[in-house]
Amino acid sequence: MKSWTLIVLALLWTAPAWAATYYVRTDGNDANTGTTNTDGGAWRTIDYAADHAVAGDTVRVQAGTYVETVGPAHNGSSGNTITLVADGTVTLCSMSFNANSYIRVIGFTIDSSTGGCSLGTAVNINGVNTGLEFWNDDMPNNSGNVFLVNGTTTADLLNNSIIIGGSADNSIGSPSSYGTAIAVHGNHNFIGYVNITNTDYIGVGLGGSDNRVVNANFSGMIQGGGVRHPDTLYAFANPGTSLGFSRNLWESSFTLGTTTSTDNKAYHMQNESTTGWANNVFRLNVWDHLGSGAHSTYDTNAALLRTRVYNNDHVNCVRANNQTQSTGCGFFSPNTTATALNNLFYQAWADVLTSGIQVLSDNNSGNLTLDYNLAYDPDGSVTFITPWTGQSHAQSNVNPQLHNVPGDDFTLDSGSGARGVGGPLTTATSCSGTTLNLASNGGALFFGSDVDNLSQYSGNLVPGDTITVGTSTTRTVVSISGDALALDSPLSCSNGDPVYFGSSSTIDIGAYPYNAGGYTLTAGYSRSDQSVIVTPSDASLVRFVVCYEDGIPTTVDSSAPFTCSVGSGSLDVRVYPRYASKTLWVTAGQGPGGSTSTAATSSGASSTGASTTSATGGGGTSAGRVGGNGDTGGGGCGCRVVGNTHAGTMAYLLVPMALAGLARRRRYDRIGTDRASVHAINRLSNLNGIALNSAHIGPAQLLAGHRPPRFASGGGCVWGSRTTSGRISLRAM
Repeated sequence: MKSWTLIVLALLWTAPAWAATYYVRTDGNDANTGTTNTDGGAWRTIDYAADHAVAGDTVRVQAGTYVETVGPAHNGSSGNTITLVADGTVTLCSMSFNANSYIRVIGFTIDSSTGGCSLGTAVNINGVNTGLEFWNDDMPNNSGNVFLVNGTTTADLLNNSIIIGGSADNSIGSPSSYGTAIAVHGNHNFIGYVNITNTDYIGVGLGGSDNRVVNANFSGMIQGGGVRHPDTLYAFANPGTSLGFSRNLWESSFTLGTTTSTDNKAYHMQNESTTGWANNVFRLNVWDHLGSGAHSTYDTNAALLRTRVYNNDHVNCVRANNQTQSTGCGFFSPNTTATALNNLFYQAWADVLTSGIQVLSDNNSGNLTLDYNLAYDPDGSVTFITPWTGQSHAQSNVNPQLHNVPGDDFTLDSGSGARGVGGPLTTATSCSGTTLNLASNGGALFFGSDVDNLSQYSGNLVPGDTITVGTSTTRTVVSISGDALALDSPLSCSNGDPVYFGSSSTIDIGAYPYNAGGYTLTAGYSRSDQSVIVTPSDASLVRFVVCYEDGIPTTVDSSAPFTCSVGSGSLDVRVYPRYASKTLWVTAGQGPGGSTSTAATSSGASSTGASTTSATGGGGTSAGRVGGNGDTGGGGCGCRVVGNTHAGTMAYLLVPMALAGLARRRRYDRIGTDRASVHAINRLSNLNGIALNSAHIGPAQLLAGHRPPRFASGGGCVWGSRTTSGRISLRAM
């Protein structure tokens, strides 16, 4: 018996799971314990909850309007985040982060124009912040900068963080008030599937390195007053910073430009630092009806090296007042070395011009390399000049047969002249095992996995590129060092073998490779216990699948077959497209046939997600906890504490545990009968998956020798048997 006692005590004392679930309601009270979703149990303010939540805790905020600014006081840790999640429509004024780490904010509406709030920025980031996550947060009706990481010094940074879904606009107060929808200054961040509209000045302002921006949607950008230019991307690194702007990826954005602005561009890179920027890639983007050109670079203080632009669609450029002197869709400054391959240009110059068409300009520097690009004017043939004519494989005056240009559907019809005429991005020089050596500067064209820096969700948000070497050898890029690519498996190659982006050596020009099945994406899923299999209509159209349990993202899978491991909570499965789309995601339905809604990847009806009614995958929510029914979604030991255990035994076990845990967390310095101590004991309800399922019992009751309630959770074993000896025994169920 003694040995069992020691084992159980050791388990109790060393258990790592102190995670708690707290609730906030508009009819709650901050004097409550916060541990039940009732008016007498929940807290009243989100900020109070954010100040008390620590690593592993979840705060579930019930629907309503909360006139407050929220600033978390504690930090999570890698794999043990603090999670704030909205249950229903939850509106608040703003949020502020100051040197925080590993906090998730899910599903909120952050609207500073709400009555009682101070109009301004929705989310402020100060200090060095790491591992923050913002999922499906809408930030409408703000003024100035919406989501701001100050970029004037390196004292304010956002690193290794995630922004997925949601929206941002700053139209309130325009034109006297203007700013940036999402301004991020830092490294190794992932921004994706955000709808940015009604923004006066900049869509995304980005400084730093190794950031990825994918599948962002831009429309309704506002010119505002003065000389402001409504660009979708503004790359910034002010003279006082040392971060620079290098190895960033801008992929699969869908931009509907501002045709009234003569300075509306897809991106503007202006290097005002003293360090050269290098190896930035723009690919698979759609830029439609821009007021000006797509590309704009200025080497104010230092060069911009190895800018790579490939497989993008440029449709109807320079639309503002039909700029009569514009001979193309972009300008690269003299000290910008750039390469443009496999791009499609459709009426990308002034309508009235029929000759002297450059398509892209390099100010006669000779630093722009072009090849395998296609240009077409639906009004008739035009005559091209350098640098366009310097290509070896130019597709001039070739009809790409875009499916429906007026309807913003730029996919290729079967007879398209863009099919199969694209080319490789570079060539191999040699191979050795899993190492592929490329021609000079070839490594700047690709991306390896960033799992070492964005390890959340097993790194599946940031996998390495798929490439094809020769005619049919397909590999995944694990990492890149200079022009040497480390691949996922060995290969053989010869000097001069072509290297392609993607899983085929047959390359179509433009942002959408021809797909006989079209770009309509649907999805369904099947569920068996804790295993979920997601089946999209066409896996090649999918970037990744996310499984949300009780509103919280739990699994990201970026490779078919797409699977998730889940608990018993309410399930929502979203499928995110790989290619540029007005539709940011498709919700998968459960059962044969799955979802009946569609999301046309180039012209979906919704700008925030397919209008599917989500079929939850069975199960239910237990006290709002991830996993439900006392299961913490993979954590916990699946045991029950039962039996007529004397209260003195329980006090002997629980109170020392509470003291040790609280001392470790530096929350309280004693256990007593106050409300804080009640929190402490109630937090034990989450220890290793154990759940209180009767009225809460406070420390005063335990210390008074009252019999504690019956504890229960998932099965597997029983903790406790009848004893008054100050020991507790273990027996199998």
